Amino acid sequence: MNLNVLQTLVDLAKAQSSAAATALAKEIAGLRDSEQKVDLLQNYLDDYRVNLQQQMLSGLKASQLHNSQNFIQQLELAIAQQEKAVITFTNQVSIAKQQWQECERKLLTFETLTQRAKSKAALIEARLDQKNTDEFAARKYAY
Repeated sequence: MNLNVLQTLVDLAKAQSSAAATALAKEIAGLRDSEQKVDLLQNYLDDYRVNLQQQMLSGLKASQLHNSQNFIQQLELAIAQQEKAVITFTNQVSIAKQQWQECERKLLTFETLTQRAKSKAALIEARLDQKNTDEFAARKYAY
């Protein structure tokens, strides 16, 4: 295969690999952000429950208890939704990682083919140089 064609394929594979790496990084950032949100919400819920228990010990109106219970339900719902986002991002990270690895394999394949073609061209050139040297030497001693 022509070295120029192989180099073009290598360049394209590098661009695809770079794009896949960027996409993977974006998905990982989204995953980390979602995990942090779950932790933040969970910590807030835990703190809110502790405060509610303290308020209940000191006396709490029924309407305040009802509002607090509704708020806790909303926090639990938000945590569940955020945990679903974590699962979604985890799956997306897995897919993006596979795509990046495939791009890297393709790049490595094209780089290997390019190296083999260069080695083959160098061998052909070396043989041609040797042939020319042998012919020159043969002519020099023939006369």
